[in-house]
Formats: sequence, C-alpha cells, structure tokens
Amino acid sequence: MADVRSDGWLTCKMLMLPRWVDADTIIMNHNIPLEVFLPPAEFPHLHLLVTADPHGLNNGVFFLKVHPWSIELLSAVVAYRVYRPDTELQYRDQSALEDVLNEKHFKKNFLLLPQRWFNAIWGELSDDSARSFQVRRGDLLVHFPGHPQRDEIMRKFLDRAERHLPEWELDLESTSYPTEIKEYWTEQQDILERQRSEAQDAAKDAENLLRKVDSQKAAHHDALDGQDAERIDEQIKRLRLALHNHMDDKETVRGASNKLHEVPKPQSKHATYSTPMLTLQQATQPLRTLAEQAQKTRLKQAHALIVESETELLRAHGADQRDAFEELQSKLDSLRELLARDPDSVEAVTDAMEELRKVSFFFCCWCVFGVRMDAYVDRRLAR
Repeated sequence: MADVRSDGWLTCKMLMLPRWVDADTIIMNHNIPLEVFLPPAEFPHLHLLVTADPHGLNNGVFFLKVHPWSIELLSAVVAYRVYRPDTELQYRDQSALEDVLNEKHFKKNFLLLPQRWFNAIWGELSDDSARSFQVRRGDLLVHFPGHPQRDEIMRKFLDRAERHLPEWELDLESTSYPTEIKEYWTEQQDILERQRSEAQDAAKDAENLLRKVDSQKAAHHDALDGQDAERIDEQIKRLRLALHNHMDDKETVRGASNKLHEVPKPQSKHATYSTPMLTLQQATQPLRTLAEQAQKTRLKQAHALIVESETELLRAHGADQRDAFEELQSKLDSLRELLARDPDSVEAVTDAMEELRKVSFFFCCWCVFGVRMDAYVDRRLAR
C-alpha cells in the first residue's frame, strides 16, 4: 500500500508510476529515498515533476501527484490522437505530453528538474567525464533511451546493480543529492518570490487603472454615449474578474490591464485582442477624450489662478500682513508642486485650486480693509 501525504504526494515506490517508468531503466542505488526529490511545502501548485534531455521532454521517469489536475493531464495525453489526428508526434506519448504541458491550463503546474536526479542517461563510468544529464556513481537510476547497443550496455549496468557495489550504493548523505537539491529549491523559491512580487505589481497597476477609469467615469459619465458607457462597464467587469480569479498570474492580469490601457494598432490586421485590457482601452477612448478636454481646461484655470495669486503677492510685498502672506505663498507653492507631480489628479488639483482661491480672497480683504472678514467670506462662499 502507498501512503498519501497531506499535500497529495505518495510516499513509497509507487510514487513513480510503473506505467510511465520505461522498461529500459535500472535502479542503481536503493539507498536513495524518492521523497528527497519532492518539492517543499512552498510549492503546493506543483503536480508534476519531470525532466528533459537534449531532445526535449523525457517522460521515461516522472513524479505525479494524486490530484484532479493529474487526471486531466493524463486524459488529455491519452485523447491527444483523437482530437489532433493530424499533428505529427516525433516521440508519440512523450511528444503528446510535451505539447499538452504547453497549454495554459497545465503549464504552471509542472517543473523540469535536473535530469540526472531521477532520470539519468547512460554514459561513461568516469564521473569526471560525465555530462550533466549522465549517470554518476551513487545516482538513483540509469535510463537508456535511444542507445544503439542498448542490450549490451544494459547488461553491464545490470551486472553492477545485481552485485550491489558499495561505490554505487552510497548512503544518501554521501552523494551530491542533499546539496544539489537544497540549492535547487532555494533558487526556485527565489524565482517564486520574484514571480509573486511581479504579479502583485501587475495587480496594483490594474487596480490603479481601475481607480483612474472610475474617477473619469464619475466626472464625465453624463457626457458619454450610452453605448460607450456600456462597453466601458463591460471591460471594467472583465478586468475586475481577472483580478479576482488570477491575482497571482502576472500574464493574465497584465493582459487584462492592456485591454483597458493600451491602444490597439490598426495596421496590425492579424492581431487579436483576446485580453481584457486592450478592449477596455478601446471602450474608454470617448471617456478619455472627455477627460483630456476637461484636464486642459482645468490646467488652464490653475495656471491663470497661479498668475493672479503671484500678482497679489507682488502687489502686497512689504505689507504688514506676514501671516496672510505666508499662507497664500504656501497654498500657491502647493498647487505648483501638485501640477508638476500629478497634474492628472482631478480631485487633488480641484481641491488645491479651491484652497488657493479662498486664501487669495482672504488675503485681498486683509490688504484692502486691514481686517479679516471671515464671516463675510463664509457667507459669500456659501451662496
């Protein structure tokens, strides 16, 4: 009987499915526990561990998790000839498996491990001259795919295996496995962390884009054509769905964002915009036009207000209104800084303009009447 770990991996020799262990494979070192090759707990998404040789994927030996994904994978491989009868397969089931693993549904849940670990290819007996994928003393097994004198070379290795030679049947700690495996999974952990960080960045960009479009909609929705508004709402919905279902998938999130953010190129007649962001960008073109027009008007008003406030400061230079002078200067500097840093921030620019107008009006009252007319101004602004 085979025990199943909590993460779905079997913990005995049944772990290597006999159906997929080629007959031209010889176990050379029974002291190597199969569990040492399994991924750490940080990789729950991995369901298949397989290797590749110079000719591509080699499925002579592989690890497959007990998982619905694995059933779907094997079903897809078995059915390959039924649904793709015209596809040329150089290595039959092996080529079919390699092709299926390149599909989006499967490609993120398997990993190519160093071939020598559990699918080493025959080679010279000298460890020094062995290539990275060829067997060395102490390795788990040796595989003989495509050897022109396979029977002859297999007899030599079978003889060594049956004699249980100590230089071949090393203890695990006496092999290079512990060091190699630790270094490998540490590197994969770094790659995984980097991918997660990139996915988070992509999600943040998409969320920022949604906030920007929502803000533009709130400001200009009434001026939009009804059909344009429906298209925008549909693409926003698609992007939100991509964020909800594929938060850790950088490519999906970026693709969804591009539909909302990138303008399609008309001259590229064969391009297909199958991701939510490009379509959303097309849909929001009328909204962006309205926002750009409003932005130009707002910036023009902001710069006119700056000139007006600077004129007031110059006119009152030397007046005995230090506090009012400094407050107006502060609001003026704030608006200038905001326009330089983030001119597209509609709400922030509008608020800064209102603050500057209010302080400028107070300042004029102080300069003309010599008193602060707070109550009068509040009544006027309330009208």
